[in-house]
Amino acid sequence: MSIIEEKWEEIIDLLCTDYSVSYLSYQTWLKPMKVKDFHGNTLTISTGKEEGVAFISRKYRKQIEPVLNAMLFSNLKEGLKTGPSQVIKLSIR
Repeated sequence: MSIIEEKWEEIIDLLCTDYSVSYLSYQTWLKPMKVKDFHGNTLTISTGKEEGVAFISRKYRKQIEPVLNAMLFSNLKEGLKTGPSQVIKLSIR
């Protein structure tokens, strides 16, 4: 299990707090998201819903990436091969 998988719930909670995501949006769109793969500097998540890909990309990508990077760079652990000059990008499927 990668550090991203370990921290995924915290990342989503921080996203909800920092961006005032409603409970309904959280339950419908964010909670079902799962880490699918983390390779290089790209995180691939699964939305659990076909229609979720476009919606989450449009509505939440700009919020998820900075929260993800802030959380991970403040909690760097062995095995996470990113540095301050590398930004984690999000792929939503």
